[in-house]
Amino acid sequence: MQTVNVLPWELVQSQHQFHKDMKRMFKDLDKEKGFSEDYFPFLYKRVYGQRADEHKTYLDVLKEAEFLGVKLTYEQSDFKGSLEQAFKDLQHMIADWIENMNHFFKVRFIDDTHQKVQVMAKCLDLRLFCVRSFPKGMSLDQYLAIEVKQPFATLWKWAKDAGINVYPEDECWSAMCILAKRLHDEVTSFYAGASSSGSFHPWHDEKQHVNVSGTVIQKVVFTKTKYNKDVGPFLHIYE
Repeated sequence: MQTVNVLPWELVQSQHQFHKDMKRMFKDLDKEKGFSEDYFPFLYKRVYGQRADEHKTYLDVLKEAEFLGVKLTYEQSDFKGSLEQAFKDLQHMIADWIENMNHFFKVRFIDDTHQKVQVMAKCLDLRLFCVRSFPKGMSLDQYLAIEVKQPFATLWKWAKDAGINVYPEDECWSAMCILAKRLHDEVTSFYAGASSSGSFHPWHDEKQHVNVSGTVIQKVVFTKTKYNKDVGPFLHIYE
């Protein structure tokens, strides 16, 4: 998980995605039937595939998994049983590791996320405006009013209470709405003039989802007048 040159709310989003992926991995992991080659391709091949005939004992299977980076906990007295049992035990160990690690991750990172960062993710993540359409068919104005206005008011109050010399709240909010519209218009105008249905904006992937980091959008906003003109009150808080 990248932690350098990542905006704080992007890190939170990555953490939530990682937690979600781990939950799905655990759900798909059948302790009895084995783990999916999709999740553990190298381990799967080494333990179950081309090297399987080299395993001679129960211990060989566990040691092979350890060599590939799977941290296992077992006692010397456990080094017994058939090869079939070894594979089953390994599957249980991996499943337990995934479940325990995901629980730790949730408690240590997800649940411990500061409220300020969660609010920042709602109103300072400029990627949210670089979309072709908004959730539930909302217009930009509706999205701003329903999803963004209250978090922004909270953030503005925090900045003021912290002693930052901010512009009046209504000026900051108006400036933010202007910038949001410019970013959204950049995307919608591109698709309106696209030469083919297979075209997608440089900020988007082939499914027309934003696939650039927030720092990319941030750089565009702070370096191009077409975006940052007359929105200084908002950018002052953003900085």
